[in-house]
Amino acid sequence: MNDLTLEDFWKILSVDTSASAKEIFYRLYYDDDGFPICYSMDELPHAFVEVDKDSFAIADTRVRVVDGKIQALKTKAGQRLKLRPASHGICCDVRDVCVVVEETEPHIKWDYNTDETN
Repeated sequence: MNDLTLEDFWKILSVDTSASAKEIFYRLYYDDDGFPICYSMDELPHAFVEVDKDSFAIADTRVRVVDGKIQALKTKAGQRLKLRPASHGICCDVRDVCVVVEETEPHIKWDYNTDETN
């Protein structure tokens, strides 16, 4: 039988874990044209800009990164956003737009028809 006391128990629980805590980064990864690839807290092999926690939670894809700064895409009043095939955007399976795939797999890139004016 183990002879741990209540005091030993509390000593075990009071181990300082702050040194091993990982700093959290919120990032918007974008392609060479400045269009969003994804929002992530992971380190990915793409260019990125850091965003605040609220922007990360919203994860707006109607933006573009220009000179390291995020700019909202201007749309016409009342315009509805619709997915369309594009030369940039998210790589999706050729049979199902809901399935995101790697760029090395057969895919179609999709983006919103924002009629960008910036």
